[in-house]
Amino acid sequence: FPLVVAGLSIAAIGLTLHFIFKFGSEKGRIFFFLVVFAICGPILVIASMGGDSINAWIAANATFAVPLLGGGLFLLVLAILTVSFLISCRIYNKKDF
Repeated sequence: FPLVVAGLSIAAIGLTLHFIFKFGSEKGRIFFFLVVFAICGPILVIASMGGDSINAWIAANATFAVPLLGGGLFLLVLAILTVSFLISCRIYNKKDF
């Protein structure tokens, strides 16, 4: 569970970093909160609707579910950070100081 939280936190930062470069820290912070709510909202809804059944499925299929979910999350976070890095570099290079 801590790795999932860390992965989602890194993904949220990766999604908002280019908005901070583009619009500044104040507007970027507002977008950060929107991203956090967009990530946490569905997770909370799913957990409140059937969190026990999801945990039971993961426990029953732990031999492939945990590596599959962990690997999928790792690849998702890696893809988000790569795209965010490329967008941020493009924005930062066009910015006038």
